Amino acid sequence: MLTIPIEKEIKHENKIINIGTLSLNARQTICGVIGLVIAIVMYLLLRNWVLMVLFTLPFAAVLLFIAKPNDNGKKAEEVLLEKAEAHFYKNQSRKYRTKNQHVTLLNRAYGRMKRKDDADKAVLRGRKKEKKILKKRIRRQKIRAIA
Repeated sequence: MLTIPIEKEIKHENKIINIGTLSLNARQTICGVIGLVIAIVMYLLLRNWVLMVLFTLPFAAVLLFIAKPNDNGKKAEEVLLEKAEAHFYKNQSRKYRTKNQHVTLLNRAYGRMKRKDDADKAVLRGRKKEKKILKKRIRRQKIRAIA
């Protein structure tokens, strides 16, 4: 049976900040704090709201990508790594493999049939050898009887 492990954070939904409709998990909270620190530092360096917004937007986009909810149980960096591997390495192999029980049963049945056939072939080979030996004996006896 195909099983997918569920991460602890998804399973228990550990929310650090829960204010009304705003509920953030640990990853989203950390990324939000980092974004806030970057915005404050940019404002202190540039002393201009417009420049601060322009320079913090790329950082905010990256942090939003990292803090987004998990995609089918995968974190953002795992999804990004898989996309990069698929693009650069053209990796088309399946990541998750399931064991097909039907194929296992068929292989066992084929194995039993092959062993039985091999045994039958060995018996037939033995009988052919016996027939050859008997024919040789009969020829020798005929030659002896004539002589």
